[in-house]
Amino acid sequence: MNARIPRNDTSPMPTAKRPPAADRARPTDRVPPGRSRRWAWLGAAVTGSVALSACGATITPMTFDSIPPASSTTLPATLQPTPTLPLVSATTQPATAAAAWVDATANLVGHPAQCGGTTLVSVRPTGDRVLVGLSANGLYASDDGSAQWTQLAGSKKVDNRPSSILYDPDHPATFWESGAYGKAVYDSTNDGASMSVVGNIDHSDQVSVDFTEPSRRTMLSGTHEKAQVFRSTDGGRSWVDLSRSLPAGVGYASFPYVVNASTFLLGTRRGTSAGIFRSSDGGQTWKLLQQGAVDGPVAVTADGHLYWLLAGGTRLLQSGDSGATWTESDHSGPVSGLIALPGNRLAALGAQNVVVSSDRGATWTAVGGPLPYAPDGLAYSAARKSFYVWHSSCTVGANSPITAKAVMRLPAGI
Repeated sequence: MNARIPRNDTSPMPTAKRPPAADRARPTDRVPPGRSRRWAWLGAAVTGSVALSACGATITPMTFDSIPPASSTTLPATLQPTPTLPLVSATTQPATAAAAWVDATANLVGHPAQCGGTTLVSVRPTGDRVLVGLSANGLYASDDGSAQWTQLAGSKKVDNRPSSILYDPDHPATFWESGAYGKAVYDSTNDGASMSVVGNIDHSDQVSVDFTEPSRRTMLSGTHEKAQVFRSTDGGRSWVDLSRSLPAGVGYASFPYVVNASTFLLGTRRGTSAGIFRSSDGGQTWKLLQQGAVDGPVAVTADGHLYWLLAGGTRLLQSGDSGATWTESDHSGPVSGLIALPGNRLAALGAQNVVVSSDRGATWTAVGGPLPYAPDGLAYSAARKSFYVWHSSCTVGANSPITAKAVMRLPAGI
C-alpha cells in the first residue's frame, strides 16, 4: 500500500522544502461474490505528498511499549523521536516510547540514478516484498525482511521514473509499473524476472486495470502533466486517446480508476476545473462529481469503499457505491499521501506524523515519532508492520546518485 506525488519535473527536486500544494499529485472495480478478497488486494495495489501544517486536527498520539528499541543507526538530533508528541486537545495523552524512523536506504546509497533519484516505494500485497523505484534505473526488491536491495532482473530495461505499481489480485506474480519520462507502462507475470513494454505510450502517472474481467483487457493510463487519458481494450497492445472527451480545465489527468469495462473514475489536479470525474460509457463522456484537485490516487479499502483526499488535505471524500456518489469525512488529520491499510483502516501523512484512522476518517491517531522530512509518499508493509517514506532528488542535466535516508522506515507495530 503506497501513495506518491508526481513532482513538477522542470526544476530540481528539493529534499527539505515542501512543494506547493498545487504540485502534489502523486498507484479498481465492481466485484461479484469474492468481493472482500479482491477489494483487499486493490486497497494494497496502488501507489502522496506531504504538507507541514493542518487545521483543527484532533490527533491522539499512539504508544508502542511492545516495540523493541530502534536499531543502532544514529539519527541527527533533528530526527530523534521526542518523548511527547505535540498535544492538540486537552484530552490528548502524551506518547511514550514512540517508534523512531530508521534509514532503510542501505546498499542503494550512491547508486546512480537520473533526475528524480528515489521516485517510489511500493509493497506487494502478498508475502514480504518491498520495491524501490529509481529514476531510469529500474526496480529494487527487499525480500523477507532483508535490509538489502536487489535489482529485479527484468527491470533493467525500465527507462522511466517509476510512479506507481499495480498488482493483480488473482495472480500474485503479475504487476504493472508506470512512470514518466520514458515508456509509460511495463508489465511482468513472473515477479519481475522479466518485464515487457505495454503498448506505445509515454509519460504515465498511473495505470489502472479492469479486474472484473479475467482477460484484463480494459486499461486506463493517466498522462504525466497533461489533460490526457489513454484507454486500451486489448490488454495494452493498443491505446486510444480520450483527451477530446474530457471537460475543459480539468488540469492533469493523473489518476484514473477502472470500475469495470465501461465505468471509469478520474482524479485530476492543477486545473481550474479539476476534480473527481466519472464516465459510464467507456470514456466517451465525463461527469464532474466533486470539484477540487485531488492529492493523489484513490484509496480502496477491503470492504470496497473508495476514499479520495483533495490537495492540501482540504477535504476527505468517500464513496460506498463505486464512485457514483461521494460524502465528506472528517479531514482534520490527513494532509497528503492517503493509503488503505488492512482491516478497512486508512493512513496518511499528517502535519507532523503518520496518522491512522479506524473509523472511515472520523478520527485520526498519530503513529510513531515525527516525520524525518517532507516525504514524497507513504507506503505500508503488513508483513513488516512498518511504514515507509521516501524523498526524491534532482540535479538537472546530471546524474542524481541516491543519498542516505532517501528511504526511511517506521516500525509501527500495527
